[in-house]
Amino acid sequence: GLVVETEHPRFGTVRQPGTAVRAGARRADDRRAPRRGEDSASLLVGLLGYGDEEVAELTAAGAFGRTPG
Repeated sequence: GLVVETEHPRFGTVRQPGTAVRAGARRADDRRAPRRGEDSASLLVGLLGYGDEEVAELTAAGAFGRTPG
């Protein structure tokens, strides 16, 4: 488990170091790091409770950086 393989949308199968932190009885599945903005909706809406309108305003104001393009 020191080196794991994950699927990357641009680079295909990528070998990377596995997580060094282990806690609890069950080990979570390995996953690649999210791309910028990929988890924004679940974090802003689901975790922080922002509304869709607030997220749209923040996005338009550039709070999350430029949209990759």
